[in-house]
Amino acid sequence: MSLWAKHRLDYNDLVEHYTTAVGKMVFDTDIYLKLALSGYLGRDFIVYLEPLGLAGRRTPATMRDNYYVVLTPTGDTLQVEQIRHTYLHYVLDPMALKRFGTIEKLAPLLDVVKTSPMDGQE
Repeated sequence: MSLWAKHRLDYNDLVEHYTTAVGKMVFDTDIYLKLALSGYLGRDFIVYLEPLGLAGRRTPATMRDNYYVVLTPTGDTLQVEQIRHTYLHYVLDPMALKRFGTIEKLAPLLDVVKTSPMDGQE
């Protein structure tokens, strides 16, 4: 019996477990940000599971407009927050780049904000 045949069902269970959790996270994030749920033309966000890697490791990567996460699960603990971080980059980076000129106009305000106290007390 090959190694793949021996562990195929375990891998499928892991993928199903993460698919449900990541799908819910994407849906909740899109609703919170009031984004259309139809996706993005020409862009991909893909999560790869690698159960044989170093436990708990998350490796994000971007190639052009595509965002990838290679994730090594740790037992029953889902690492959805780590995936959300990369997903937020996937969603928000193009918005920031598209409106860079507007953001640049706010630069004079940043000088005031940099020197202000964090807790609101002077």
